[in-house]
Amino acid sequence: MEILKMMVGGYFNMNQQEHMLNFYKVIYSERSLNPMAAKIVAEETDKMIIATKQLFYAMEVHKLLHLSDW
Repeated sequence: MEILKMMVGGYFNMNQQEHMLNFYKVIYSERSLNPMAAKIVAEETDKMIIATKQLFYAMEVHKLLHLSDW
């Protein structure tokens, strides 16, 4: 569980940095008008979904977590 807390904490801290907050403001406001912004949002969302699945899988394999609804 510490691994999950560490990963979530790191992601949270990264997203609280001023330059990241500004980036998110721009990219999210532009995504409906700018195809490149929409592509970036979609690709980053896919990357986060894959990374989250991999983390949960690794935690289950190492018996740190058991998810019955996979």
